[in-house]
Amino acid sequence: MIVKANDDCRQEVLAIQLMKRLQQIFNKAEIPLWMRPYEIFVTSSSSAMIEFIPETMSISALKKKMKENGNPKLMNLRQFYKWYFHEKFEEAQQNFIRSLAAYSLFTYLFAIKDRHNGNIMLDRSGHIIHIDFGFMLQNTPGGVNFESAPFKLTADYVDLMDGSDSDKFENFKSLLCRGLIEVRRNLDDLANFITIMSKHSSMPCFKNTETVIKEIQQRLQVPNLPENNKRNEMYELTERITNQSLNSFFTNQYDNF
Repeated sequence: MIVKANDDCRQEVLAIQLMKRLQQIFNKAEIPLWMRPYEIFVTSSSSAMIEFIPETMSISALKKKMKENGNPKLMNLRQFYKWYFHEKFEEAQQNFIRSLAAYSLFTYLFAIKDRHNGNIMLDRSGHIIHIDFGFMLQNTPGGVNFESAPFKLTADYVDLMDGSDSDKFENFKSLLCRGLIEVRRNLDDLANFITIMSKHSSMPCFKNTETVIKEIQQRLQVPNLPENNKRNEMYELTERITNQSLNSFFTNQYDNF
């Protein structure tokens, strides 16, 4: 366990509860989307115990090690995966895609911010795992919405998926689309849960409880969609948010910062 002091982790609990609910929705629909919720035991308004996730390393720490190593063949994620996983590269690549798609949906739907490389882990199977949910829904680092992309999709990620014109990338978008369809089907359930949690809440993610559900609903809508395309609404939404996220200038600058 990680023992935290001088930090209110109740919002973290909310994020993990939403993650678990999303995972249940995906599992029920038999969509191979993967996330790793972890347990949090809040002991007071300023302390908590958090489950430690073994055999993981942040992408930030990994990149630092690769830079210190100085090997030009290990300077991006694809090269690292090829070197580390050897004959299991394709399996690790698939694990990366399934977890990336799941966390992309999670961070987009609930406006999870502060997604720098220190808050994104890699495990020994190739999955990514997001941690630290101090900024979500209606609060952002410094009160400025610098991370304007729907989710994090860097050139490094796309390269690991064989490029934006590959079958692997199409598989990533297919998982996103299937996940969005299930989220919309279960939106009332998620909205009811958030509404209950927001009542008389002091959590910073609830700045305006009257609009928080509407903001989530708007993320699942596609403006200016021709009437004859309504059937493909979630496909169109997938294309739009993927293109908006693809190697976003602001995402890269936030990592640099």
